[in-house]
Amino acid sequence: MSWHEQLNSDSSGWLLEEDLDNPAIRFFALQDLLDLRGDDPEVEAAQHAVMTSGPVPVILENQHPEGWWDRSGAGYYPKYTGTVWSVTFLAQLGADGSDERVRRGCEQVLEHNRAPYGGFSFNGKNGGMVQCMQGNLCAAMIDLGWQEDERLQGALGWLVRSVTGEGIAPAEEKKAEVRRRILEAAREIFFRDGFMDANLDEIAELAGVAKGTLYRYFDNRDALVVALIAEAYDSMGETIERAVAGRICISP
Repeated sequence: MSWHEQLNSDSSGWLLEEDLDNPAIRFFALQDLLDLRGDDPEVEAAQHAVMTSGPVPVILENQHPEGWWDRSGAGYYPKYTGTVWSVTFLAQLGADGSDERVRRGCEQVLEHNRAPYGGFSFNGKNGGMVQCMQGNLCAAMIDLGWQEDERLQGALGWLVRSVTGEGIAPAEEKKAEVRRRILEAAREIFFRDGFMDANLDEIAELAGVAKGTLYRYFDNRDALVVALIAEAYDSMGETIERAVAGRICISP
């Protein structure tokens, strides 16, 4: 069943109207509803309208010459006007990804908003990798033409693995890096907020994993506490063994 058959009447004429306040509507309607190619004259004219009228030129007018908005570095804040938001909005509004200003903005995100683990992060650190922001930025970068960039490929890879668990060590592997990061994050949150007020979403965010990945290893907060206590006992036992071995000489 086509999209026409889902509606009471054909709305394409309304969506294709020229509207200098919201030029992206016509641009996306031409591409997504009429399936016109990017090099079609009508599409090119519609994208030109996007770049010269409506919200896109306003966003670009507020861009620093180096490519960032409001402040340099990891530009998530201030919300809705920082670099991360501006680049996301440019993609959603149909901006031309080949425009040099747009490219400078994308380069800022790729250089300053990727965490060491590879995913997009609001502060450039592993604990700042938030799933919704990663999804929005990955989609924006693809829409703006960066799909072949190795940095974006790395971010996409991390996003997929953090959601599906693919490539993550089985939960029973106690020395797995992901499990260790979750426990370290839990220890920090428990000390800060207390057990009863600790938030599993915050623990997952600080560990740089999806909440579903956290649950692959630990069923609930109780399981995290038990694991931390067991880890403490194991560490204490190893310390005692080393101390005993250093003081007691066993004859052959």
